[in-house]
Amino acid sequence: MKQVRQLVVRHRALDPTAWTALTALADRPSGTRPTALARADLWEFEWQGAPEVEQELSQWARTANWFANPNRDRATWRRAASDATDLEAGAALASGGSGATGTGAYLVTTWRGAVRSSEHEAAARRALGMAVRVRRAQVWWLAAQGQDPARALAEAGGTSLGGLLANPHSQEARLYATSLPVPAIEEQEGR
Repeated sequence: MKQVRQLVVRHRALDPTAWTALTALADRPSGTRPTALARADLWEFEWQGAPEVEQELSQWARTANWFANPNRDRATWRRAASDATDLEAGAALASGGSGATGTGAYLVTTWRGAVRSSEHEAAARRALGMAVRVRRAQVWWLAAQGQDPARALAEAGGTSLGGLLANPHSQEARLYATSLPVPAIEEQEGR
């Protein structure tokens, strides 16, 4: 049976990249009124077999220190779309500071041709004694006042035309309106 787990890794403190992007979005004449924006690294691990591998995977990921710096980052493991992402807690706020509540939309961006990480897959095979697919992406979470967050996020760069949050020439972007699914990273076939 196929198993998939996500690891969402965000800065514990205010993320300067998210704050800068939020400020730029607020200054756009498009009418978008973002109230909060967060950014995180998104890792997905996929394997065939028993769900018990999750404990070994979690321990390996924590000790390998390849995914999250325990002094700087907060790492959240997820099994399903209903699990918390913890992105809201670290979101930059338009009013200053960090920490949001409420609903938002998600934008997952991947570099074309670089969704899978062969180095991490080889290390996982050595550590766990089995094949594990490792995919990587970046995820953005946006909340907007008086507007549908998914529409605001699409205007911010979640379309094929790109924008501030996604480069259409080198990245793929996928918008999720209400929750972040597990899995959320799609591999591009034939690239």
